[in-house]
Amino acid sequence: MQLARVVALGAALGCWCRGAGALAQVLPGAAAYPMPTWADLQPSPRVEPVIVREGRTVLGAGLGLGSPYGHVGAYLDHQFSRRLSAEMGGGYSGTFGPAVGAMLRTGVYPSGTSFLSLGLGFSVNFTDFDYATNCTFATASRRCTSPSTPRMASGSANATWLNVGVAHDIAWESGWGMRYGLGIGFLTNPGQFPRALDCPVDETGARPCGVGVAEAQGATYYTFYLHIDLYRTLFRP
Repeated sequence: MQLARVVALGAALGCWCRGAGALAQVLPGAAAYPMPTWADLQPSPRVEPVIVREGRTVLGAGLGLGSPYGHVGAYLDHQFSRRLSAEMGGGYSGTFGPAVGAMLRTGVYPSGTSFLSLGLGFSVNFTDFDYATNCTFATASRRCTSPSTPRMASGSANATWLNVGVAHDIAWESGWGMRYGLGIGFLTNPGQFPRALDCPVDETGARPCGVGVAEAQGATYYTFYLHIDLYRTLFRP
């Protein structure tokens, strides 16, 4: 009787061992689930967007219509902090002459390679003007219809503008970048331009003659502008 019990107990132990071995083959060991280390628990270092480099300086050149730097221009832009940059530059306008200007920009980062900014700045054009002050012009005509003898105003002025604009920058790790934007410029000293009755009807866009007409009417003179730039990073930490 005792022998039968011993045999039954041995058989039970053999089945349990075989079951445990099969379970060990199915379930991975503790090595498959290692405990995290202290280094694993630390937050990953923040990766700055490509375009964000405090201390970065870029050299840009661009084309524009009514822009603060004129039809063609160049500028230097320095990134003081993550959200603040300043630029200064110059260029040439076919209507208001050579220009110099500066602008502060602040904005947000829609992605790691782009910067959407709002800018506020000043620019000055060194303008030579020559236009009739007492004429009215018929449609599709540059000839003074009344009076028969135009009275011309000629001289120079330092046209000073207050500029507000939005821009979108796209930058690459190569150091190249592109900026395009639009804005509005308000002439702060229209009194430097003689008052005028009318301008030739085929003259479109911002013109010294248009300033004279606005001054005669007591209106604020402003112009919208567009620009597209290409720039290269000169220095970044």
